[in-house]
Amino acid sequence: MHLIRYAYVLSCSVLVAACGGSPPKAQDANSETSRPKRDYDPTSQIGATAEVGALPEEETQYAMKESFDGIRRCFVTGSRRIEFLGGEIALNVTVGAQGHVKGVFAERSTLGDRETEKCMFDAVKHTSWPKPVGGPIGIAQAAFDFEMSGDVRPPVSWEPDRISQALSRESSTLAACKSDPSVNYQATVYVGTDGRVLAAGVSAPSRNAEEASDCLVQALLGVSFPEPGSWPAKVSFSI
Repeated sequence: MHLIRYAYVLSCSVLVAACGGSPPKAQDANSETSRPKRDYDPTSQIGATAEVGALPEEETQYAMKESFDGIRRCFVTGSRRIEFLGGEIALNVTVGAQGHVKGVFAERSTLGDRETEKCMFDAVKHTSWPKPVGGPIGIAQAAFDFEMSGDVRPPVSWEPDRISQALSRESSTLAACKSDPSVNYQATVYVGTDGRVLAAGVSAPSRNAEEASDCLVQALLGVSFPEPGSWPAKVSFSI
């Protein structure tokens, strides 16, 4: 059995009152929730438009809850390929004026599998979101913690210095993926017993960096790391 914990954090930097003030509490993904009805004009009390608006709290909770089943399926599918898959992912969702998702990226992730991460992005994109109030876009954030199945042996945990030489050999290839060399990405990889990468994932500094994230993952899949021994290893590090 996999254990999954998650919590919501809503971006209410503009028009805090419209968001209800405080962040919502995490809820049971199996509980029943009906979509709240909006019986007011969200722009009726707005005198100026900000660059980033606020997302109505209750409706955003519902949208995140609606996307959870898809996110969970992504993890389950990924764990069939990588039996010791597990870790945290913090999603950042940009919602446009009409309630459509303009972009999703992982602000933080230790899942270590890009395929699973992108599957989760798609689950969020296919959810209906509320329109932002007071600005052309709204930002929603949610963190999910996935624990691997209890009957599976976990990968060996490595410190980043175990792979520093391997990364140094590929530094030019990795650097070519980034348009700004000063920007850091966080990566997590699973290293097989032969030193080859079984899977890799990357968290980006912004939604505009997703193309670089894909490039970095492809580069990492070609790196030869030290052999961990009789069981695969997992390591998180900065690029």
